[in-house]
Amino acid sequence: MKVTWQFRDQPLVSTGLLAGGDLTKMLVKKLLQREDFELRQLTGVASTDAIAITGVSLPWLPGVSYFGVDPLAPQLLIPTHLTPSVSIELLERKIQFSNGKGIYIIDPTQRLIFPLAKARPLDRSKLEAIVA
Repeated sequence: MKVTWQFRDQPLVSTGLLAGGDLTKMLVKKLLQREDFELRQLTGVASTDAIAITGVSLPWLPGVSYFGVDPLAPQLLIPTHLTPSVSIELLERKIQFSNGKGIYIIDPTQRLIFPLAKARPLDRSKLEAIVA
């Protein structure tokens, strides 16, 4: 299925972010400035080269990609400012069929489908290990 992305009229509310490369450590350092109770309100999962964070009180960092949920496809986090050329419900079904049930961040600029199944509440010691 070929999918292109267009700008949406009204941006989605940011409920997730994805940072890679040097931005990962910059983001983690920014998160470590928060209190422990604030960290626990966010969930996250990291791969070898990226980190995804979800929640309602996301930190702002230039260069980081932000994502939101379209009510018609609650298992996908898509760019807040973009909408797919195909039905969002169809896209969600296709991704679930190809990658398994779960919640995914869809980053069309990186051509990336990032699974959030292993996301857990943020833990200061694990964040500190990333920047060590």
